[in-house]
Amino acid sequence: MNARKYIEKFARTPLTDTQKEILNIQFPFYLKAGAGTGKTELLIELVIKCLNDDLGASLSDFVIITFTNKAASEVKNRLIKRLYFDYLLERKKLRHITNIMGDSRNFILRTEEEKRKFVDFTSMLNIDTIHGFCEKILREYGYIIGISPKFEIKSVTWKLNEIIRDTIGEYAFDRYLTSLPEQKLLKLVRKLYEDCDNKGLR
Repeated sequence: MNARKYIEKFARTPLTDTQKEILNIQFPFYLKAGAGTGKTELLIELVIKCLNDDLGASLSDFVIITFTNKAASEVKNRLIKRLYFDYLLERKKLRHITNIMGDSRNFILRTEEEKRKFVDFTSMLNIDTIHGFCEKILREYGYIIGISPKFEIKSVTWKLNEIIRDTIGEYAFDRYLTSLPEQKLLKLVRKLYEDCDNKGLR
């Protein structure tokens, strides 16, 4: 990573007045914003701010939930880059060049060693979809309520296909059904089910 280029990128895209105002709001709070308004960037700044407000805080103390795997990956990658950038500034003694960024960004107020640990333990980041996060909890603590950590997750589509296949299997010797390839028959039955479901028919 080129630290100077990263800083120049920050300088070109400073936080807006609204984002700065939000950073000073006390938790908990609810924020509603549309696409492309800088939610991810603000989220990263909020994590940095929380690490600074509580010097005993660790990355494992955070849970960040997104709607999609793509969004979760984007947030995680950006935060990892930001943590590494902060560590790089400390290791290479480059903090002095941050003056071109003004006062729009927070920097982690930790020692070089602590920042290195943040970089080393980014696997501790709990950034996931609600389904992914719940799966982690169940695999780790599900035994308490009798759930095996080796459980399988089957989607609605997977279960529907299983039911359709079983139903088709019951009529395996019907001369009309056997005239169609299994995959084509599966698609026809699934399409019929989806059409009925869309019309509220069960």
